[in-house]
Amino acid sequence: MMTPCFMFFVYQVYQKAEDGDKAAHYCQVTLRRQLEMKAYDPVSWALNAATLSQYYVTENNFSLSRHCLGMSQVTIFMASILNTVLMNYESYSV
Repeated sequence: MMTPCFMFFVYQVYQKAEDGDKAAHYCQVTLRRQLEMKAYDPVSWALNAATLSQYYVTENNFSLSRHCLGMSQVTIFMASILNTVLMNYESYSV
């Protein structure tokens, strides 16, 4: 199985080659693998998912664009909840 870092590199190669379909595919695979491995920064991940949604809008793939935006929103929401819980825990710990 290829690592998310390698998949991101492949995404960048296709992006530079201006092959939007393949770049979007590898970006999507990178994001999915990061989630599966639980190895990602939530803010960066959400920004990348939101950016990917813009590509799908240009391709008139509105359902996939909406899915990317929804995942972005959920990721930010969950990160903010976790941050709040951690802050509350730290304020109560002695």
